[in-house]
Amino acid sequence: MPDVLSLVFQSSLVIEGILFATFGIFFSVYALFFSIVDPENPKRSQVAPVVNVLRQVCRVIALLIVLNAAIAIYSLVRSNLVSFKLDYSGFENIVLSTGFAVTIVTIAIISWIWAFKYMPK
Repeated sequence: MPDVLSLVFQSSLVIEGILFATFGIFFSVYALFFSIVDPENPKRSQVAPVVNVLRQVCRVIALLIVLNAAIAIYSLVRSNLVSFKLDYSGFENIVLSTGFAVTIVTIAIISWIWAFKYMPK
């Protein structure tokens, strides 16, 4: 069972990295198109049509990142519980797992804030 959990965690980290990179690229393109609008008079008609699509895609990716973070943290918790039951060295696992969990949650929070706060309608 620990092998499956470590595989889930490793693949979850890779998927999270790919999703965050994709989110960053789409957010950069969104910001480029949105920066073309005059800040004094930001009419909706001046914004390129792709901006609305990019906003929705970034929000979906942010939701996927949050879901992926939950899966990764769940697999970390489960694998640590199994290692405690099998009497492995637990302190190193706790430190590494906490570092990974903080990183994953930070990525999820950043992408969520970018997608839902800094992408105006």
